[in-house]
Amino acid sequence: MTSRATAPPLGTVLKGQYDALRRAAVLRHALRASAAIAILITLAVALGLAWRMGPSGAWTRLGLLALAALALLALACARVRAAVPTFASFLDGIESRFPDLRSLIRNAFDLERAESPHTSGELAAALRDQAARRLPVTLVVEPGSVKLSPGATLSIRAHVTGTQSAPRLERGGGHAPAAVDEGGTAANHAWRFDLPPITREEDYRVRVAAVASPGYHITLSGEAQPVSFEVEYRAPSYARLPIQHGSATRGDLTALYGTRAAVEVTFDRDLTALDARAPGGGAVRFTARSPRRWSGTLAIEREGEWELAATTPAAAAHFRYAIHPIADQPPVIAVRIPTGDLDLPDGQAIPLEVLGQDDLGLSALELEVQRSGDAAWQRVPIARFEGEPREAHVASHWDAAPLGLLPGQSATFRFALYDNNVFGRGVARSGTYTLRFPSLNELYKAVSDRQETAQGSLEKVADQARELQKKRVSTRRPSGARSATICRRSCASCSSW
Repeated sequence: MTSRATAPPLGTVLKGQYDALRRAAVLRHALRASAAIAILITLAVALGLAWRMGPSGAWTRLGLLALAALALLALACARVRAAVPTFASFLDGIESRFPDLRSLIRNAFDLERAESPHTSGELAAALRDQAARRLPVTLVVEPGSVKLSPGATLSIRAHVTGTQSAPRLERGGGHAPAAVDEGGTAANHAWRFDLPPITREEDYRVRVAAVASPGYHITLSGEAQPVSFEVEYRAPSYARLPIQHGSATRGDLTALYGTRAAVEVTFDRDLTALDARAPGGGAVRFTARSPRRWSGTLAIEREGEWELAATTPAAAAHFRYAIHPIADQPPVIAVRIPTGDLDLPDGQAIPLEVLGQDDLGLSALELEVQRSGDAAWQRVPIARFEGEPREAHVASHWDAAPLGLLPGQSATFRFALYDNNVFGRGVARSGTYTLRFPSLNELYKAVSDRQETAQGSLEKVADQARELQKKRVSTRRPSGARSATICRRSCASCSSW
């Protein structure tokens, strides 16, 4: 016969299970005794408060309390001894509970403890292996069914006896992590499963060998809540603004009128559906990027609130956020020429000089003319701005001849500067100016005044010419002749005497 090989840990397994049974019995009766002692202490204190007996009475109560506590401890020890069988009785209990094992466990255990020169080692090892494989496997799972906050992690522990095999985790959905060995004894081994952050409700169970735990349920506290919003703003093409990105914990939207806002919202748990409505009740489609992340596009066109309705297997939650469209502001206009009311000039060409500015772009400059106070304004194009600049300078002339003004008539005009808003052009208008055709009397008087002014100018010029002529003549005469002339004048004066 060959010598026996090293025995498998059958005895260690049985000893471990027996020790676990004994520890459980000790803990159970110790807790009961502790509860009874706590009740006695409470009664003793209440008696002392209700009936004051002095120091002697207090010592008496203390002595009685100590005796009662000792009696309870003795009773607990007696119950433990009665509840915990001997190891032999424990083996008999296993055989009686599992009739298929019969005396297999006892024989295998005896062969493992004592060597027998009359027994084959291979036979003894095979007997022990068979007994070890047929030992009952127990599985205890913690924490069972739980309620967690969304995003919390969970560690599931499995305490296994009767086998060294690693347990398996079965989840209702998602990846099941592998078991982490936490060690222990041959009789009671501990394993751990670390779950990632929990974002949805689910079921799980643990299996080892042919044993499966009951099904447990993980629930999430509260209702679904959005935790972040990622927004991409795309302004209308006419605005020529760059794409803007933003993130916030709320879904309030503020942008230029006509902007499209692409919203991606992340919730604290998985959703089964997400519905959205724009101001006025129009449906907005949101699609799932993942069970927690949903995206959709809203038009920033109407002041009000938009709504999200998040649905989970447990309940539905509703959220409202504000939408604020920003109107495109009208342009700014400044008129340099004319500086005020004016008369119709010769040729009827009116000089103009206008400056304009807008935050997004300018499209046109027009002149609006009104012949009388109740007549409609007539629009006269002045300039079209190619490329829709944000600033413009216009220097031009306006031909007023098509107005057909007669002497004594007038017209009112103003400038209108338009921006490039495709949803309705904004306009800035200048103050009004009066263009007047003078009357005939005023024209005749003006002509007369001009003639008189011209005649006066001509007479003045003639006087100046005569004076120049005299000076030229006087400068050309000789000095002798001038002396004779003076002498003759003197003689003539003398003869008059």
